[in-house]
Amino acid sequence: MIGVRTVLVIVCVMRVGLAVAQPGCPDISFTLVSDTKGRPMPGRYAKDAITRHDLGRRGVGSWSVEEHFTSNSPYESDRNGEHTWWMSAGTPLPGPGNERSQFHFIDCWCTEHYMRIQRGTESMRIDLPDASAERWALVQHVMERSGDMPSPEVVLFRPGRFTFIELMNDTIFDKLEARLSKRLKDNANAIYKKQLQELEEYYRAQPPATTAPSAPPFPPLSPPAPSSDQPGLKQVNVDRMNADTVWVRITGRALLDGGCASDMPLFEVEMRADSGWVERIPFDLVQMDCGMPWAEWDQHVVMLPPMRWWVGAHRPEENKELMAGAYRLVLIGADMKTMHTEEFLIR
Repeated sequence: MIGVRTVLVIVCVMRVGLAVAQPGCPDISFTLVSDTKGRPMPGRYAKDAITRHDLGRRGVGSWSVEEHFTSNSPYESDRNGEHTWWMSAGTPLPGPGNERSQFHFIDCWCTEHYMRIQRGTESMRIDLPDASAERWALVQHVMERSGDMPSPEVVLFRPGRFTFIELMNDTIFDKLEARLSKRLKDNANAIYKKQLQELEEYYRAQPPATTAPSAPPFPPLSPPAPSSDQPGLKQVNVDRMNADTVWVRITGRALLDGGCASDMPLFEVEMRADSGWVERIPFDLVQMDCGMPWAEWDQHVVMLPPMRWWVGAHRPEENKELMAGAYRLVLIGADMKTMHTEEFLIR
């Protein structure tokens, strides 16, 4: 029976997680005060429903915060429209006595998202806007005050229903909000410095590192030797062109680049100069080991990458430009013999 309950709890937590999962995590939060002087809320804070019920039965003054939302997730459409709520435990804010707590709105695929603060018979509701753009405006307001350190808005408890935007625009607690923001930043910096110090002490206590013997160098790679057992290319021709993109018709056995599911042949680009044909992009006789090393084709047409992009991607910065002129492509067969296409013009 205990095992069944455990499984049910895990399933419920996963379902709630899917409802609230959403890209990004804008942090919108608040802390409560009891008067215009910014004093913390009086009485015991009830972190769960059982504690709230027990304190109420004993006549002990308490207050609590509930988070409510209605699911509207594209990942679990069967739960859309389902109302969910829980008690918020809050996070103690750094400062004298830790009397203040910070309450965060979760980021969720949801609508009708609000917090309800209950103090005795008095209730205050704080509504969050549904539109993402409006929520982002709230996050930007926090970032203007405290950068990447989420700091809370200070909210005066009073019964009624309010929007988070109108409470955020209340300027009476601006100075207190700035002080809380500074405390959060100082506390985060102190924790970071402590972690660095502990890390330094840990490594300082470690024995000196020993130098491992270096591994012998790998032998240099060289292209395979020509083999009479492998057939080579029989014919390569330019089939058609579009701007600087060339389609090549190939017959014979051509070496490929070895990429996964790739039928791209190894090729070089030559340009006609006054002295004859010169290499513009020389052969790089390196094959990946994911795909086939060669292909046997009969009048097979392959579209090569655009020449200007290809040259720009394979040449140094000062030699990336592909000038207008006459070019030809050189392919290599499985017998390691080359064959070139007829020349074509790039304007």
